[in-house]
Amino acid sequence: MMSWEIYSDWEWFENDSNDWSSFGQLNSLFKAAINKRNEEYLLLLEQWNQKLSYLGGDPTNSDWSSFRPLRLAREEDWADWLAYLIEKSSTGYFAESVFKIEGFQQNDYAKPAKVLREVSDITSGYRADIIIEWNKIKQTHFEIKIGDPNLLKTFQASESFQKCFNVSDNDWSNYILLLPNQVSDWLRIIELNDTNQQVSYLTWKQITITLRQSLFKDENIVWKVWAYSFIGIIEQKLLGFDNYWNLSRMPVNISDKIEILKKSLEL
Repeated sequence: MMSWEIYSDWEWFENDSNDWSSFGQLNSLFKAAINKRNEEYLLLLEQWNQKLSYLGGDPTNSDWSSFRPLRLAREEDWADWLAYLIEKSSTGYFAESVFKIEGFQQNDYAKPAKVLREVSDITSGYRADIIIEWNKIKQTHFEIKIGDPNLLKTFQASESFQKCFNVSDNDWSNYILLLPNQVSDWLRIIELNDTNQQVSYLTWKQITITLRQSLFKDENIVWKVWAYSFIGIIEQKLLGFDNYWNLSRMPVNISDKIEILKKSLEL
């Protein structure tokens, strides 16, 4: 039962002062800090507008909330985009920055032998979002998440597909792509469960940073156009960034947006 008895020993006092000036000072400091962040944000956006002028400026300039040329309703749809960008990359920069497989050079990631989608293991009932067969013997299992809380099964699925493809531990790698707010849940699962299968995690924030950097690489214009579109969609639909031209208030997650814009310039 709720009780207020814990406050019975407190010493109460009355303050007759009607002076609220200290709160006014705090409010002024807060506004100044917010305005400084906004100025930094707008300056970074202007940098990106200049660098990507050949594509129409920064992807944030467009409103992607009603984008319909390709589906975006399910995890499978987002995996389709990623599979295309991995499969069609002529430089391998995007995949290299994402996976960082030991012993691989950048050209080892360019145009892999196969990028398989929706692979089913009939013996276990598991389904893999993406299986990549690189031009070398190595293979990668890539799971895509946009909020699905059922993360534990990733370990069993990874083990199942490694057996299904009959690949050794040295030539097999597993990755899971998470929303930033799922990372703590993922780390908790690892802490509480003993598994021999190693699964590395990535976040959608890392994906959009790498895609932005890829726009400065020697990819063909078709690849860059799809990557450009995907950046805008990820940042607005998954990471919750407001459309730049429709900003009527300071975005709540402006610090995350500034981090992405800054890190993406660190080539």
